[in-house]
Amino acid sequence: MLDEQFVAVGDAAEVFGSAASAFGATAPTFIPAEGYTTFRAEYAEIDSDLVFHFFATPEINKLPDPWRYWRESFPDGLQRVATEHFGDGYPRIKAAYSDDLASWWLRASHYDHILDLKEYARRFLAKLDAVLDATTRSPL
Repeated sequence: MLDEQFVAVGDAAEVFGSAASAFGATAPTFIPAEGYTTFRAEYAEIDSDLVFHFFATPEINKLPDPWRYWRESFPDGLQRVATEHFGDGYPRIKAAYSDDLASWWLRASHYDHILDLKEYARRFLAKLDAVLDATTRSPL
């Protein structure tokens, strides 16, 4: 059961799709990324960009202070790993927190030179999970 302050990935996709439809756009197809311990995620290729959507896991919600992790530790790790993995920072890499969905978004722009964007995305998620896992093992 999800904590009432978080939403399921499917619910988020529905909200995103509704918002996209309101602007006459087609909602991208997000691919669930499973098997990570420090977040739940989905990602999509939109033109030459990778867009990631992150959610807290039940394990994270059981931490002594899940909000501290989600609002401090997670974005710190996200920034560090994204900068290293994508080899760039703002404005090419942008992240935002969504209060409505209690989730994080990350957009990595202009990566059409990468031959296998899906594998590139999966490697990013694995690196992020490893860094955040080390963070959750140390006192928050």
